Amino acid sequence: MPTEEDRVELFENCTRTKATYNGVTCWKFTSNKNGNVLYLPSGGWLKSTSVQQNSAVGRYWMRDVGGKPKDQGLNLWFNTSTI
Repeated sequence: MPTEEDRVELFENCTRTKATYNGVTCWKFTSNKNGNVLYLPSGGWLKSTSVQQNSAVGRYWMRDVGGKPKDQGLNLWFNTSTI
């Protein structure tokens, strides 16, 4: 699972672009340091038994906790329409 340090690396040291990988809408993160690439699919989120905003939003749990309340699990969230 990604850490807060990983999230900072992705959003502060990478170029982000909307992409399609194997037919799936995603964010493409390209490292400004070494050119490595990471694709994160925009799979939406689950509400009861229904997928919401498929191909528009990506949400990923992170290893770290914080936020409000302080023991809440953090997540990495992005919206492909705002890239």
